[in-house]
Amino acid sequence: MEEAVHTTSRVDIRPWPHDPTVAHLVLLDVGMVPTVSDVDTWIDRAVEAAPNDHSIRTIRTGALFPAAAEAFVQRDFVPIDRLILLERRLDPTESMPQVPRLASSPWQRGSGSTGTAPSQRAFRLRRMRARDLDTAADIDIDAFETGWQNDAASLDEIRRATPTAHARVLLNGREPIGFALTGKAGSTGYLQRFAVRSAWQGRGAGRVLVGDALRWLSRRGATNALVNTGIDNDRALRLYESLGFTRRHEHLVVLERRR
Repeated sequence: MEEAVHTTSRVDIRPWPHDPTVAHLVLLDVGMVPTVSDVDTWIDRAVEAAPNDHSIRTIRTGALFPAAAEAFVQRDFVPIDRLILLERRLDPTESMPQVPRLASSPWQRGSGSTGTAPSQRAFRLRRMRARDLDTAADIDIDAFETGWQNDAASLDEIRRATPTAHARVLLNGREPIGFALTGKAGSTGYLQRFAVRSAWQGRGAGRVLVGDALRWLSRRGATNALVNTGIDNDRALRLYESLGFTRRHEHLVVLERRR
């Protein structure tokens, strides 16, 4: 499976990042409720799409709403991850969160008994270009656990997933320390993928990226923004809720079926 395979206008089947033995089945319409017949067709297509040098051992879905998951469960897919879905209303007249300055170095000890404050350097956000995808993938690998990391190809697919997109790289000086992929479809905005190097996590970089995404969505006329994160990702949950997101009652689920 060298490239994404479009089975219908409403689903892609692509390799799971960093593991060609896993087929990643992605619903292109987040509101779609597939039938068991749809799922049977997609299972067959996923197996057919495998190249000769790799066998597909697992078929794994993207994040699904409960109604969309039902047909997969009937075909022996089981949950492997649950995600909290958060939503924020956007008002073009409101003041979006202001972004902080970033500390350019950790706290260091001076010659005396007290520490010295970190020096401050203004961050810089710029547009993500195709040549930045490898760097973004390296940041993603550093930021996320094994098995849930993106490669350059999957990040490129994410940024092309919505009719309108906003892809940004966050730099401290000249060093890329994070990135954000945000999309808009209709009046809804999607915070699709955010990653910050582990050394910079908890130091305001995520707030910079989310604040920039919200301002872009508001300027583009979005009336609400959605984001999901793991149910045990307390740091991300605190960040989103501090920026006005609230948890929706339903959880999303990632399913897989082993062959």
